[in-house]
Amino acid sequence: MEDKKKVIVYVDGFNFYYGLKSKKWKMCYWLDLVSFFNSFLKSYQELVEVNYFSARPTDAGKHDRQDKLFQANKCNPKFNLILGKYLKKEIKCRYCGGIIHSFEEKETDVRIATKILSDAYKKAQSETLGDCVKILIFAS
Repeated sequence: MEDKKKVIVYVDGFNFYYGLKSKKWKMCYWLDLVSFFNSFLKSYQELVEVNYFSARPTDAGKHDRQDKLFQANKCNPKFNLILGKYLKKEIKCRYCGGIIHSFEEKETDVRIATKILSDAYKKAQSETLGDCVKILIFAS
């Protein structure tokens, strides 16, 4: 029997969520993320881990809903949550000069790239991941 090819998934959670939202796929907000990504694999592939990158919303209701999703997915040992942060951003209206406050997700792209490089380095230093690791990145 041949060894299965190892697959690691990296998800930009912000883009993943807004991609679902733009398609009006609300029923997919509460996914079992490991099972979801595992369903795309071929019989000769094995899912090693799902790395989900996100940030905590500042709105209490959104934070609580997101936390429930994360807690449910953390029950699966193949799910890894890597959190960035939101930064408050001031936007000046070009017509009236008024200031509104918005929030912008920061550090996700850098964290994804760093994790991919770190995993590639670890693979180069270890035989535990086998001969080949396929990387899947889900972002829009």
